[in-house]
Amino acid sequence: MKTIKIKFVDFNAPTFDAENQWVTKVLRERYNVEFSEEPEFIFYSTWGLNFRNYPNAVKIFCGGEAVSPNFNECDFAFGFEPIYYNDRFCQYPLGDSDSPGLYDITRSIQDRSAVSADLLERKFCNFVYSQDWMGEGAILRREFCKVLMGYKHVDCPSYVMNNMPRGTISDRWTGLSCGNGTVSSGWSDGKLEFLRRYKFTIAFENTALSGYTTEKIIQPFQAFSIPIYWGNPDILSLFNPKAFINCNEYGNDFESIIERVKELDNDNDKYLEMLSQPPMQESFDFDRREKAKEFLYKIIERGPYPFAKDALRISSSYRTFNEYNRVTEELNTTKEAMKRMGYDSNSNTWKLVQKLQRFGDSKWGYIPKRIFHILIRIYKKLKIVKARY
Repeated sequence: MKTIKIKFVDFNAPTFDAENQWVTKVLRERYNVEFSEEPEFIFYSTWGLNFRNYPNAVKIFCGGEAVSPNFNECDFAFGFEPIYYNDRFCQYPLGDSDSPGLYDITRSIQDRSAVSADLLERKFCNFVYSQDWMGEGAILRREFCKVLMGYKHVDCPSYVMNNMPRGTISDRWTGLSCGNGTVSSGWSDGKLEFLRRYKFTIAFENTALSGYTTEKIIQPFQAFSIPIYWGNPDILSLFNPKAFINCNEYGNDFESIIERVKELDNDNDKYLEMLSQPPMQESFDFDRREKAKEFLYKIIERGPYPFAKDALRISSSYRTFNEYNRVTEELNTTKEAMKRMGYDSNSNTWKLVQKLQRFGDSKWGYIPKRIFHILIRIYKKLKIVKARY
């Protein structure tokens, strides 16, 4: 079995597990995988610039978030957008592709034979989110949930808008909040079990990017809960419009969306009709997972030979990185000079000076700083006048 040397960098460090990452699992189906500090292949994500420290390695971008690949930096890329770049780009299968498994959906999702009148007896709606600050959708979904609660109570078992006892649903993170710790192994199954209790699920992505479609819409379908979806503007190229509530169709007008929710909630026939619809378009490609695996194998079989990229070093990313290195070098030089002069950057006095500087630069410190500068000028003028006489 062929041995390949790989390394993962710039992934979300607190939650990343290289052994259980989908890339590692797929590669081990064909190769002897060795994690190395002198890698032939670098897999990197959106959370840093360490990939630049390996100029001789083939670089494969694995977005995981709604970020477009930069082919002045990477040799190959996985991403969400429906773009074409010869054989150097592969669109992720649907789902949370930065999770431990290469998440995707199968043809079984189209089977709606389990729909029955018993599903009408479930609770109204749920809202399961761990963060409410990253992306426009994170803010919108919280606001939408508040408005929807004006109609009926919405159960919120996770960190955002929590109104249920801890332990009602498995925590997504082993830490205290989103991104602190690792993803809990039973989180996905626990969430699906929770969603099965509800007629509707608020399913808002973090952002609206063409192609960016995650587990947020897929899991409600798997749980036979109607998604109230906001996100991918091209969602109808993938999903059946008769199977869910698409906020894009209402211009994100919360009141109109909620009127549609009320209509379905109060009309059993209409609700069951929507719930019975196959979620995916007839043209949907159910083989995207296998295509992603084959794309990865082709990268390896091509060999550890990077493409020529930004040979003239004129791209904005190169200049930004150059500026970053320059500022970092100046900062280190300043710190060394301070040490030679006897300043201790860890001392309480220096920390106090830094806090005062930050306060002075803030909007709250503007007036006090202006007054201070005026007093200094007055003091200098008084000294000049005194010196003359």
